[in-house]
Amino acid sequence: MPEQPHNPPDQRQNVRPALETLSDEELMRRVRDQDDANAFNALVDRFSGELQRYLRHYLHNTDAADDVLQTVFLQAYRHRDQYRSERRLRPWLYGIATHSAVDWLRTKTRLHEQSFDQPPAAADESSEAFERRLLDLVAADLRGPASQAESGEQRALLRKAIRKLPDHLRSVVVLVCLLGMKQRDAAETLDVPVGTIKSRTHEAIRTLRKEFASPGESAS
Repeated sequence: MPEQPHNPPDQRQNVRPALETLSDEELMRRVRDQDDANAFNALVDRFSGELQRYLRHYLHNTDAADDVLQTVFLQAYRHRDQYRSERRLRPWLYGIATHSAVDWLRTKTRLHEQSFDQPPAAADESSEAFERRLLDLVAADLRGPASQAESGEQRALLRKAIRKLPDHLRSVVVLVCLLGMKQRDAAETLDVPVGTIKSRTHEAIRTLRKEFASPGESAS
């Protein structure tokens, strides 16, 4: 008697492409309504990289970012019933990531020992490029050679200045200035009006410029 084909592997091969064709929101609805583990794993695959990059920039600590990333997906799964069908998933996940990062910073008793002054981790090869994008913004109106604005010392000052920002300003800096998120998406992520994002961005840039202004220079 001829051997029968193995259906389970074929079924698995058919399931994967089907999930890959679904939108983020469709996958999340499957997680919410059907407790679909495959759909949830597909979302983890889609968003792990970009959320990890965001958390590394926010926390400037690779190990902490990896830990918080686990918390983000755990919270997303635990609160899947709170996901609204009309909301885009990416800002919803970034909102969870932002709150999780802030919680980590607030609850760590050794926050002052975290090394925000060290160079970015080698695993995040684009850190320097992201930092330079923001550095270009805060140094645009300051006098001095371009090489000075791009120096390692200036980048270290930038990281220290970002660390000093209050949570509501730091979130905007990382989302809009570093990661290049549109203000509309940042507003949805942080659950505030677009106008608030604009005002916080201007406030953050003014604050950072003051950190870079030399004595006697205008920081406005």
